[in-house]
Amino acid sequence: MQTLTASSGRVARASLRHIPQRAARRRGNAYIPPNVSPSVFPFERPERRLPQVAEDYTRWFLARLRAVDALVLSEPYICAGRFAVADISVGYALVLADSLGLSARFPKAVAEYCLRLRDRAGFKRACAAQERADLEQGVPPTVW
Repeated sequence: MQTLTASSGRVARASLRHIPQRAARRRGNAYIPPNVSPSVFPFERPERRLPQVAEDYTRWFLARLRAVDALVLSEPYICAGRFAVADISVGYALVLADSLGLSARFPKAVAEYCLRLRDRAGFKRACAAQERADLEQGVPPTVW
């Protein structure tokens, strides 16, 4: 078991056995999965970047897309043939991967699924709200 510390200060317990050992790394007392491709590295300072870890995790992530690909080849959404919380969860991972430059490596059905999610009115409203919040807080715009 590994202790995870959220930005809110709450502490949770979670098992990290499913994450490849070489992909595990730490920053402070929080576990951070290495969601970076070797060419992007937006989550780490330059002196902490580990290209092999980033490539290992990229391969791990893309291998997991095979399951998503199998689902969305025959259905418009992940479960029950309709939009559900599972689509929000998977969609977030795909949007993050896209922001890291990985979308060119998505299987065709996954890329089309990601576009369907981005075309939803709720996604567009969420992006607009994020843009407003970025401006109000004076932070760099979020890239979706």
